[in-house]
Amino acid sequence: MNNVITKEIFDTLLYISRLDVTGEEKSALQNQISSIVGYFKELEKFREDSLETPDSSFNSEQDLRTSLPHLYVEARALKLINSEFMDGYFRTPKVLGSS
Repeated sequence: MNNVITKEIFDTLLYISRLDVTGEEKSALQNQISSIVGYFKELEKFREDSLETPDSSFNSEQDLRTSLPHLYVEARALKLINSEFMDGYFRTPKVLGSS
């Protein structure tokens, strides 16, 4: 087993997740979690701040569009357009329940 996850950390993870495993399951699960954490440690070398990329590939806040207000349809107008609009919602056919 690689020592990425200590026994204390693993026991805490089991407690937090409310899992109750014993014997071989516990050992296998600890190995799997250690392996997953090991993959994340491997991915850390590809963090954005360590990559050599041109600045043009990243959008700055100034490149984003400004939010503009849009026109909307009022509820009473929707009632005139569609009879299925009731109490702020559109009625739809029943999907769940007895047929």
